[in-house]
Amino acid sequence: MARTSSEILASLPGRLIDVPRTWAEATPGEPVVFYEGQKITYEQLWQDIVRARDTLRNCGIDAGDRIGLVVENCYDALCFFYAITDLEATAVLANARLSEREIQVVFEEADVKGAIFTPLGLGSVNAHMQSFGGTSLGEYGFSNSAMSFFNKNACPEPVTNDPSKLLAAMLFTSGSTGVPKGAMLSHLTMLYQASMVSERREFGRGDCPYVVAPMVHILGLAGMVIPLIHGGAAMRLVSRFDPQALVEELCNGKLTHLYGAAPMFSAIASFIEKNNINIGGHKVKEILAGGAPAGEELRGRIAKIFGMPLGTGYAATECSPISASTPADPPNPGAVGKPWHGMEVRIVGKNGEDLATGEVGEVWCRGPNVMDGYYQNPEATAEVMRRDGWVAIGDLAFLDEDNQLHLVGRLKEMINRSGFNVYPAEIEQVLNSHPDVLYSAVVGRSVPGNEEVIAFVEASPGHKIIIKDLEKFIAGKLAPYKKPAEIILLEALPLGPTGKIAKSKLQDLAALK
Repeated sequence: MARTSSEILASLPGRLIDVPRTWAEATPGEPVVFYEGQKITYEQLWQDIVRARDTLRNCGIDAGDRIGLVVENCYDALCFFYAITDLEATAVLANARLSEREIQVVFEEADVKGAIFTPLGLGSVNAHMQSFGGTSLGEYGFSNSAMSFFNKNACPEPVTNDPSKLLAAMLFTSGSTGVPKGAMLSHLTMLYQASMVSERREFGRGDCPYVVAPMVHILGLAGMVIPLIHGGAAMRLVSRFDPQALVEELCNGKLTHLYGAAPMFSAIASFIEKNNINIGGHKVKEILAGGAPAGEELRGRIAKIFGMPLGTGYAATECSPISASTPADPPNPGAVGKPWHGMEVRIVGKNGEDLATGEVGEVWCRGPNVMDGYYQNPEATAEVMRRDGWVAIGDLAFLDEDNQLHLVGRLKEMINRSGFNVYPAEIEQVLNSHPDVLYSAVVGRSVPGNEEVIAFVEASPGHKIIIKDLEKFIAGKLAPYKKPAEIILLEALPLGPTGKIAKSKLQDLAALK
């Protein structure tokens, strides 16, 4: 039987770093990470965390500092994340696939003191390392990483012994405004998330899930990496998804859990079906799609291939996890599972009233796994933090008779592109900065197993928009997954009665293209 939230809280250590230290002492020879042909044990992980911590300290990083982590999944990134938290500093996580402009905005909003870039060798990581003046950390034994120490005057955060107030990580979300906001996650919040997920997923010795979801995002970090270490399990850590390599590991019986975005499962199914592969000997205990809804057609294909239902999970950067399913409690058709224990969920109407079963409203959540607010942004914090600890997530949903949650829309107009959150306002800001563009509007278009980003533009009077030139203009300003699959030129964007752009009409038009 699942423990109560009070029981979980009472069992937690004081800081994140206590978990790998404990396992290094208890099970030093057990594997924790399989990465690029290496098998890393808990003892080695602990030694490398200590070495990373000493490296940061030698470079001038102190308690309360905010340190950028511009990374793709790799072993060094894991070491530096825990090293930063061991120093009682804060890890400001940024996907290396972001553009230089996007990362610069994150650095400015978080007022970081410096940044780590890893793994070197990937073009995006190397480019950012050079842009921000990073130098190799090879002399410290981290030849796969670099550091830039460019803002020595950054003011540190106050340091406290209270794990509910000590900031561990900052994850950025753009929201409906397109302005990045740093969700602050304390040590206690992340420890609670890790314990809850580890317990519900029954992570333990001998388990080895496949981890390709970026550890700089809430699904990869709070849903996989930290819970796996919390449970003393191992992980297969990969930077980029390769369906052939994954299927080979499945056939070899090396994986026990498979989590990822719905497009990943769609690619797996297509590869297996195209090549007529039988993975009947796999050792997978659980499969789960998160980050974007998985349609019933995809669920059916995956269930047939794996011989088990495809579970679902629902989380937000501000609060994770919210709901999920387990093998013993599969999701109803179209649902994303039940709210997890310790996680309270309300469906709220326009006037803040609780809605009845089946009625659609905004998702509000409350629990020990809720963020502490947005960094240095009281206005944005006030928009989502409600009285008595409730957080307004911004998604539209309803609860069915079995208390399972069904997502039906997004108040923030967020687009889920291959498991990544894409916010139209941010893309519109970039498009509108082009001198030939008067107005732009971005909507999502559903495609099998995914969503596409579609942009509509209207030319400034006397100007002519060349679509290819506009595509080149935005190429270096947006991450690849944010770039529109199509830019459509209209003589005039449709307007509603209040003068606002009528995005519902554009969504209908995008669906016809």
